[in-house]
Amino acid sequence: MNRRKVLSWFGLGWLFSGVPTLLTACSNDQATTPSPSTTATTTSAPKSSFRAVGSVAQLEKDGQLKADGVLVIRDRNNPTTPLAFNSTCTHKGCTVDWKDGEFVCPCHGAVFAPDGSVRKKPAKEPLATYAVKVENGQVLIASK
Repeated sequence: MNRRKVLSWFGLGWLFSGVPTLLTACSNDQATTPSPSTTATTTSAPKSSFRAVGSVAQLEKDGQLKADGVLVIRDRNNPTTPLAFNSTCTHKGCTVDWKDGEFVCPCHGAVFAPDGSVRKKPAKEPLATYAVKVENGQVLIASK
């Protein structure tokens, strides 16, 4: 066998050994890649993954809690339940404010409803939510 034949067999072997990897990488199997949830849950995260963001008394006084990119408000439909949202606007990443019962982005004018859904563009995606609970007078949110 001459050198040219050996190299061509080596090249073919290398090519065919990569085919299964390419096929796997290009497959559209979404069952193995879960997407993050944007719906609020209150008990799905284990207790150890919750962190305090403020007190219930402070939430009552100010009407909101802000801590580490999280904005906590009261649920209008159930005032005893707090709701927690990522305070980063889904349009360009500015920090939204809670004003007059809605989230407002000061950079480009996007407005979000109290449930985090988009009311006014340019934002197209709702604000991400955090699981939230109250224990011993403290508002706790699930770490993401």
